[in-house]
Amino acid sequence: MASNLEKFLLEGKTFEWALRHCQGDDLSPERIQEIRDSLAKDGIDLATLATLRQLNTYMARSAYPSVKRIDHSQYYFFPIPAFDIEVFFSVFITERGCDLGAELFPSKVDWQFGHREVQYVIGGEVKTDLIVSDNTKVTRTVRYGDVVAAPAGANFITHSTEEGGKFGHAHIFLANEGGVTGKSYYDVGGMLRLQTLGLVDPPPGEAALPFSDIGDRIQVKACHELLEVHEGRERDLPTWLRSGWERREVMRALDYAEGTKRVVLSSPDRGPSDFIEWGEGVRKCHVNPLIAEHTAAVTDCRFPAGYKRLHVDQELWTVLKGQATIKQSVPPLHSEWAERTVQENDAMVAAGGAHFQVLEATPDFVVRRMAESCARNQHHAMMELKLEEEGVPKNL
Repeated sequence: MASNLEKFLLEGKTFEWALRHCQGDDLSPERIQEIRDSLAKDGIDLATLATLRQLNTYMARSAYPSVKRIDHSQYYFFPIPAFDIEVFFSVFITERGCDLGAELFPSKVDWQFGHREVQYVIGGEVKTDLIVSDNTKVTRTVRYGDVVAAPAGANFITHSTEEGGKFGHAHIFLANEGGVTGKSYYDVGGMLRLQTLGLVDPPPGEAALPFSDIGDRIQVKACHELLEVHEGRERDLPTWLRSGWERREVMRALDYAEGTKRVVLSSPDRGPSDFIEWGEGVRKCHVNPLIAEHTAAVTDCRFPAGYKRLHVDQELWTVLKGQATIKQSVPPLHSEWAERTVQENDAMVAAGGAHFQVLEATPDFVVRRMAESCARNQHHAMMELKLEEEGVPKNL
């Protein structure tokens, strides 16, 4: 075992590398057998995976630029009797410091988050009590198309079920923490997928968990619908404006020191043709910031063909519309490039410190960018530009 582990680590065969085998979309029976034979040849089984996971130390490594299609045919059903909760759960991407997947709650849920999380709501119109760590409580209606950013410790209590033909609360969830030394929370999803897809054997005497196809229970399956503007929706201003425009930088610094203390809700308020110009020359794109908090930042972005830039901090990108071919260098040496053609419903890791090139893109190519914080990749400045354009500071 010791010699095998030394060989794996020298060859870069880490825990994330093993999970990456189940994240591709080309998983025909022949491809599954090919991967299975390759892993078996290396001696990689569940015991080895568990050992590699323990060796996943906080080294300065960037997330790999993985791409995975978001679909709703391969969920796991998890009843959690201790909390009287039932959830359908699917993980699409697990990389260093970031996770992306989807969940459906078919009935009432009372749950407290142990970490910060962003949700792109894809189902339901749900009355929700939101209680944060200082015991502040607000009740909001969370609808499909909304974007929600929750700080660690937030308590969600949803008051809805799928009864009567209604859609339950469903969302794409995203966690992005710590950059190159970050944390991942949902690696269990990848471990289970490896077994269900037949890439590794389940524990002796146990069967792999089955997938559930819940496509008919998801309200929004095409991501372009998340760009729709709904008039009259609740859209929170950034919490760092609570003492006015003139004191915004002081309030942001306080948020960065203490953490955002509330759940923030927003949704698109303008179409892609009205996005705001950001950057110059080959670095120019068009943006519409939705959330800019210490907790997280979410910005819709229209990238043109020919766009080139180094993004210092990692992000999770979800393609909402159109198609593009994107090339990323792999930090820190940039001697390797990963080229991906992505389209609507694809999720992608935008690696921190990577050089990005949009080689080709349809005119309607739009991605939703999720950063760890609005302090990363200038998301706070994008929001300030939008607020100034809209005249919001004059009203504070």
